Amino acid sequence: MRPLAKGMAIFIVLAVVVFMVIRAIASSDREWLLLHHDPLAALGAFARDVWPVLLTYTLGMLLLMIGLYARAFYRFPHPNRRISYEASKDGITTRDAANFALAVPWSNVIRVQNSRQMMRMQLATGGWRSVIWRGFALEDREQILRWAQQKPNMSASPEAT
Repeated sequence: MRPLAKGMAIFIVLAVVVFMVIRAIASSDREWLLLHHDPLAALGAFARDVWPVLLTYTLGMLLLMIGLYARAFYRFPHPNRRISYEASKDGITTRDAANFALAVPWSNVIRVQNSRQMMRMQLATGGWRSVIWRGFALEDREQILRWAQQKPNMSASPEAT
């Protein structure tokens, strides 16, 4: 699960639990009897009372997390944000203007997700790498996609007799 989605899910679950505890503490005897005799109606009353607050906090948390990600990106040094790609039959190398390079061999790619804007590759280590297509000429994209989707050659292993 992505960090943003995981953070939001944890936040929503914790918020619901906190609101239920507050509701239980602030409930009258009549509401406790309703909970005892008809739990679904009590849950419906809780949802009816708390959804505007929960929605407001959820949207606020989402905007806060997006803002923190954007702030972290803009604090990244400008030379590290200028990326270039080099693709060959052996793999793809991502290089920034500060001359930091990350090479990914095609044999490390497990799965490829392709769209018009980017190619996402799941690596054997479990991580994902994204390649933005506008970094390549139109005629090169098909070849790079074929290289990424090729399966490693396993026929070189000797057979046991």
